[in-house]
Amino acid sequence: MSAPRHVVVGVAGHAGTVRTLSWAINESAASGAQLVVVHGRLGLRGGLGALQTVDRPAAGAVVAARLRLGETSVRVIVSGDEPGELLVREAGPEDILVLGGPLRPGWSARSGTVRHVMSRARCPVIVVNERWELPVNAPARARSADARSYNGAGQLAELA
Repeated sequence: MSAPRHVVVGVAGHAGTVRTLSWAINESAASGAQLVVVHGRLGLRGGLGALQTVDRPAAGAVVAARLRLGETSVRVIVSGDEPGELLVREAGPEDILVLGGPLRPGWSARSGTVRHVMSRARCPVIVVNERWELPVNAPARARSADARSYNGAGQLAELA
């Protein structure tokens, strides 16, 4: 797979959001792809300001990402649309879609959003488990054993 055009990351306002966003930021920095931060929230639309109202830690991470990657390299979308549909619509065939894993172990614990995205995405989907951490001496494109890529049919795919 060639370098992605966009790294689209779904944020959900729970404890693992910043960890998932950190993974996506590192991938964006390594690949040169634009980072697109997406949050689906009923009745709310906007960008960074809207994100600050629902997820302050994620909004802070976006500010840090803009400092690291450049202002125009990070886009924020907050929409009242259903999160799974929003993510699938925003991620094209030349992108990578990044989601947080379940808060408890096991395939059956996957959220409806993760299941929806994995079965409909037109691009590779990376699921970052809550316990993921980038090793201190890891190369920028290092993948944690806790990050898995699923193709559009929901099958585990090889990571480059």
